[in-house]
Amino acid sequence: MYIIFFQKKQWNEIINNLKIKDDSYALELGIIFLPEKVFCYYIPLYIYVSLFNKNDFWVFESDFIQQYLCPEYRDYDDFLNFVFNFSDIQLSIIAQFMSYESDAGFFYASKACMDFWEDYSPLLHKKI
Repeated sequence: MYIIFFQKKQWNEIINNLKIKDDSYALELGIIFLPEKVFCYYIPLYIYVSLFNKNDFWVFESDFIQQYLCPEYRDYDDFLNFVFNFSDIQLSIIAQFMSYESDAGFFYASKACMDFWEDYSPLLHKKI
């Protein structure tokens, strides 16, 4: 199912046709089964969909954050190698997303912000 969902599709093309209730399972499977390099391409899709998931709390959102964006859920060196493949702009966007998730009350996102992401969010530094 997830292979067809992602196959030969740009992330913005998926967004244009997304039905979050129907597609949340395919998004969940993508987190688990897509190779990491392929998954990195779809991170904007996951951030976008997570912003619209604030009322329904589909499980893909927490798995996406924990599997890829929380240093404590991975070996720290592996986490750093993954994260430092992003540009400064991408890191800033991800950090702002993590700040949003932290403000929404997700403990794991709050801890990840304190441990790592605050260093990359210019918006957080402006608040101080």
